Amino acid sequence: GNTPTASPDAGLTDVPTDSWFKPYVDGAVRQGIIKGYEDHTFRPNQNISRAEGVKILFSSFAITLPTTV
Repeated sequence: GNTPTASPDAGLTDVPTDSWFKPYVDGAVRQGIIKGYEDHTFRPNQNISRAEGVKILFSSFAITLPTTV
């Protein structure tokens, strides 16, 4: 598949180094798609809100929204 190559550790304390998703999380942090929570966690087992999902999608495709509506 398209497994990302090793990337710098994102420093998220609840992403195990041996987890299958670590390279994806670290890559997404490096690219600015996600950043985790203020307590340096990713919370991989927590559901995300619709707003968080939309933000991730827009960030993934580098879509910016106007700051004024």
